[in-house]
Amino acid sequence: MIDLKLDFCFKYIFTNQCDSDSTYLLKLLVEQTTYFPLKRYIITNPEILKLDANDKTIRYDILIQDQQGNQIDIEMQRSHFSKTQAKRFGFYGATLIYQSLNVGEHYANLKHNVQIILINDINEQKPRLIDSFEARTPLGQREIKTDHDEDILLIRYYIYLPYIDVIAKKKGVGQLSDFEMMIYILQNGINEKVKKYKERKIVQMMERRMLKLQMDNESLKRAMEREIALACDEEEKKEREKEGERKALKDCVAFKYPKNDLNWIDDCNEIQCQMIKELLFQDLSYEQFYESIQKYIV
Repeated sequence: MIDLKLDFCFKYIFTNQCDSDSTYLLKLLVEQTTYFPLKRYIITNPEILKLDANDKTIRYDILIQDQQGNQIDIEMQRSHFSKTQAKRFGFYGATLIYQSLNVGEHYANLKHNVQIILINDINEQKPRLIDSFEARTPLGQREIKTDHDEDILLIRYYIYLPYIDVIAKKKGVGQLSDFEMMIYILQNGINEKVKKYKERKIVQMMERRMLKLQMDNESLKRAMEREIALACDEEEKKEREKEGERKALKDCVAFKYPKNDLNWIDDCNEIQCQMIKELLFQDLSYEQFYESIQKYIV
């Protein structure tokens, strides 16, 4: 089963402006998340196959601009929410605002910007499917005195994908709205529970888009190449982090036990490295320290 949370597959489903299913699904995603009417619009980064498998600098998954110049950035994020992710999305939002004003233009011409982040996590403090964030006072007052969302420079919406399973359990899959069913399929694919309701138009639309993706061998090949490249990069990143930790550990030991050959630390396993951290601050001679570490060999 294709994982629709892969950025490549996600973009394929929603960005074909010549496909009525794709345009309907995109409008449903935007309008039901933000209640912002998506009428005439263009996708400013529609290319899919143009992306190189080793390109890791994609700024936006889907970037939309409507007739008034308002921008909507839609991001699919398969990882859990973190402080780093929050900073990244904040940076994306700031870039959206910056890009919406040309050099020499008056600040009054700044347009409304929206971010929709689909993320593979649940907000444990306030569990819900959709949440939104914007600049407000502690009393809930907006920075700009207005009741209209389109007057605000940036509103960020989060769709917490795993929470759709909570909703489905409470309501039953058959009772999900079209929007909820679309999110359920993004999260779980067209599983046996969904197949029971294959007569529903929303299920048929999602299935047709998935079938077109499955039949597009070139797209699937590129998607696979990209995922392998990203996975390799992640492994390399983890390996570099390990190397950095090992070097820092070695430096600490060298500080306490100078003039000793410490190359043996490079061959230590994880348990031995943990023991080094624990024994480093005990009152031991270098010989005692070394012998204690060597006992923990797996």
